[in-house]
Amino acid sequence: MQIIGWRHRVFRVLAILFFVTTTAVAQNATPIIVTDEDAKPVIGATISWQTRAADQSAAQPAYAVTDVNGRAALQLASRSQIVITAVGFESRFLSLEPGEIMNVTMQRIVTSLDNVVVTGQMDATRPQQSAENIRIIDKETINRLKANNARDLLQQQPNFRISEDNMLGSNLTLNGLGGNNVKVLVDGIPVIGRENGNIDLGQLPLTNVERVEVVEGPMSVLYSTDATAGVVNLVTRRNSNGKHLFNASLTAESPRSLYADASAWIQMRQSHFSISGGRHYFDGYPRFDTTRVQQWKPSLKYFGAAGFGWKSRRSTLELKADYFLQNTLDRGAPVRTPYEAYAFDNHYYTERINGNVTFNHAFGALHLDQTAAYSVYTRRHQKYYKDLTTLQSNEITAEDSNDGTEIHHLFYRALLQRPAFSKNIRFQAGVELNRETGSGYKIPAGTAPIVECAALGQMEWKPVQSLLLKPGLRVNYNSAYAAPLVPSLNLRWDVNQRVQWRVAVARGYRAPSMKELHLSFVDMNHDIHGNPDLLAETSWNGNAALLLQRDVYHTHVSFQTSVYCHSIANQIVLAKTDSVGLVYRYGNLDETLATGGSFDANFRARNLSFGIGMSLNGIEN
Repeated sequence: MQIIGWRHRVFRVLAILFFVTTTAVAQNATPIIVTDEDAKPVIGATISWQTRAADQSAAQPAYAVTDVNGRAALQLASRSQIVITAVGFESRFLSLEPGEIMNVTMQRIVTSLDNVVVTGQMDATRPQQSAENIRIIDKETINRLKANNARDLLQQQPNFRISEDNMLGSNLTLNGLGGNNVKVLVDGIPVIGRENGNIDLGQLPLTNVERVEVVEGPMSVLYSTDATAGVVNLVTRRNSNGKHLFNASLTAESPRSLYADASAWIQMRQSHFSISGGRHYFDGYPRFDTTRVQQWKPSLKYFGAAGFGWKSRRSTLELKADYFLQNTLDRGAPVRTPYEAYAFDNHYYTERINGNVTFNHAFGALHLDQTAAYSVYTRRHQKYYKDLTTLQSNEITAEDSNDGTEIHHLFYRALLQRPAFSKNIRFQAGVELNRETGSGYKIPAGTAPIVECAALGQMEWKPVQSLLLKPGLRVNYNSAYAAPLVPSLNLRWDVNQRVQWRVAVARGYRAPSMKELHLSFVDMNHDIHGNPDLLAETSWNGNAALLLQRDVYHTHVSFQTSVYCHSIANQIVLAKTDSVGLVYRYGNLDETLATGGSFDANFRARNLSFGIGMSLNGIEN
């Protein structure tokens, strides 16, 4: 009995000590449970707060991360303001007492990727919440318009003017400025290979494109040169909601065009694999006859892309490679003699090869986004002798019958961002590297590469709930010219739930391209020269937009009016310098002023949508 009593006392003492210890720990540790709208745990959510030492010294940041059950324990000394962030969810700002048990439900940012924008943003953001004036062209619109490439899509959008060169492809104008002032991106990576200052939008197929985001207004702080008028970003598929997908289409158009493409998406737990490709054929216009010469040249395009993605609790990795080849045929007029009939045909080959890798990682409340890409653009001309009696073609090897240009571009960007620095402040800072080299018949041998390095930063600040300010600054170094300092300021004012104002003031710039600096193109029909003394274009840009919108009984009605003004110094143009010899040379204009505005009205119900718009653009130089 004495032994049993002694053991009983020891057990009681241990139980009391355990109860006191666990009670003290429970008092110091404040439990919190984080779930999504479906009551599933949010794994890897970052919880941050400020804590003070006993001597009331300066506050120090503290962090916790939710486990596989969505749980975390916070060491709180007093009532604290906490911030909860997670990739794909809206940030939560809460006040918590020590020892208080809290269940937090996180709202997803996207139920559909078509509802958010990423161009120029710190993270996925709804268009209504962005400081910039952004337009989304979603997958439904792309399918409804039967658009096969970016040219087909944008020529039916307001504020865009698309013209066509029968040899060089499409020419783009946005807000009164030409395509050399519009940055074209694919997943945030610059598209290279401008001909006469323009990216041929017909060379950008939409097979695997999920949406197109258009930012109207200068974006030089984040996207460097060529972004004075705005940015067009083609966003490819990055998510399938865990499903395997396969799509294929075959489209025939008149005159004699055939478009065939297909894509596949395979989801494998934390990773995915995608592949796409196609063939687009245009037979020219008017239809081939005995003259052989066609105003609109026949073209044949092949393209393909493959990608791999992997996602963990705190990191994402995307690898992608794509290839494009186009052959444009310029048939010559027939030559007939008593003994033979022949013609000279010109083939123009355009080739694009791109490879890129994107890696994102979350360090607590900090997110690091890195993108690296290498692009090759080749345009080659080959002349053939065509025997019209035997229909055989023989390549002409004379030096003036074959030429080509090859451009290599290396791109790297690293952005460190704090999406939820506090309830009212977010920031983003990073570095960017661009290196461009060129070679070929039209670029002199030994031409030095153009290297640009930049440091950039931007911040979003909400002094009051209805006002958002977004200042930004870019500092550049360019090996070929004196790069300017590029500041910007965007403002969004939510007058109420139905009325929004957006105002932007920014400096823009455009660096001379390698062709504009060093081109030397002389043959029987051309005498065009670059200018190594070109100055960079600099500009001050302003725009304002007023949005009125209302939802009534599942019907959405919106009206938007906007105005803009671009004042450009040293605009780069190709000018005739010898009226007798037809010699052309790139030069700078003293001043160019572009002004204009637009009005759009849209009506959308469950099964009906209707829109109308108009724009007025003017330019003086």
